[in-house]
Amino acid sequence: MTTPIRALEDLEIPYLEYESPEYQLDPASVVRTAREQIWLARSVRGYEVLSYKTCSQLTLDKEHLDGAGSEYYRQQNASDLIIRYASEGMLPLMPWVRHDPIRRVLQLAFSASRVRQLRPVMRAVAEELLYAHSLGGELDFVADFNDAYPIEVVCRLLGVPVADIPLFKEWTVSLARLSHHPIDPYRAEIDRALLGLYEYFRDLVTLRRAKPADDFVTAIIEAESDPGNEDRLSEGEMFGALVNLLFAGHDTTRLQLGSAVALLMQNRSQWDALVENPDLATAAIDESMRLQPSLHTILRTVTKDLVINDIHFSTGTPIALNIFAANRDPAMFPDPDVFDLTRANATKHLTFGRGHRLCLGHVLARTEMTEALQVLATRFPETHLVTSTAFSGSSAATQGPERLQLRLA
Repeated sequence: MTTPIRALEDLEIPYLEYESPEYQLDPASVVRTAREQIWLARSVRGYEVLSYKTCSQLTLDKEHLDGAGSEYYRQQNASDLIIRYASEGMLPLMPWVRHDPIRRVLQLAFSASRVRQLRPVMRAVAEELLYAHSLGGELDFVADFNDAYPIEVVCRLLGVPVADIPLFKEWTVSLARLSHHPIDPYRAEIDRALLGLYEYFRDLVTLRRAKPADDFVTAIIEAESDPGNEDRLSEGEMFGALVNLLFAGHDTTRLQLGSAVALLMQNRSQWDALVENPDLATAAIDESMRLQPSLHTILRTVTKDLVINDIHFSTGTPIALNIFAANRDPAMFPDPDVFDLTRANATKHLTFGRGHRLCLGHVLARTEMTEALQVLATRFPETHLVTSTAFSGSSAATQGPERLQLRLA
């Protein structure tokens, strides 16, 4: 017997109201209640997929789904500069036709060996930042560590002089406003950041073309101009790719590392286990990415009529893969709301994406977060949480703690 195909408009689908008191207080409970009704929800972003299995399958579907593209921001009356960056630089949103060739060029430059060479730098930067506050005994892990650590690492990767790092820190924090919906209140701030970044990278690329160095910018120039490489980037795509690397390498990493430390402080037995065995740092990062991902949603648009679980989605339908919900699906993760460093399948989380759109910098992000946690656990094993923390805006696609006051001991 054939199962009848259902139309979206005929279904009772729960609505995720991000700004509601219920969602802001306990988003996991709201998502859990919605998923118990159906694997689908509605929101300002379109139709949100709440099931791990379905999210996982759709991350690989190139036949029916594509990146939401600049249209996502065009619908919010974004500026021309934001539209340009979304079109040329934002790989997660970019349609396949340009995503794939740009990604191939970046992969040639983004080698695992380059990340391994940065490990001593990561550890040295983490130790310096933590010891700078150890005499005072306390620090805000977000403002005093996270706002500086990832940006210094990624700037060293890019070949940006250390003296210019404060500029990049300000710009990338402003770019994080792109994850909010609506973005209208932040449009001028985002434009200032993009303008500064595009001008900076235009000068840096010009310099590296004339005077190559052992850095990522030079590696991209060499990969893009290699005779064996058939993919070519426009000037805007090269600048956009560098802006995207800086943005992703700083913002999502600082948010995720803050979540990892917050979860460890709130689950003392897990922190004690990490102190006892610092090799658990990678497991702590993966479990935090599962339970409290810095990236909450992945945006897609239906490009060819699609049937998912007997429900028809017509061309043009906006779909959001709800990573937060998928990572807490009990069908995949038993006791999904428990933070457990021994969870056998924590690496199956979808926070880095999958397949063709797997986060290009996933090795870099996991490595630098692991190094930072190991330094904190080995050098300051008696670290305690002083004040609880609130997470950034519930409607933002990227989230993490805004403040995390720790006592180093």
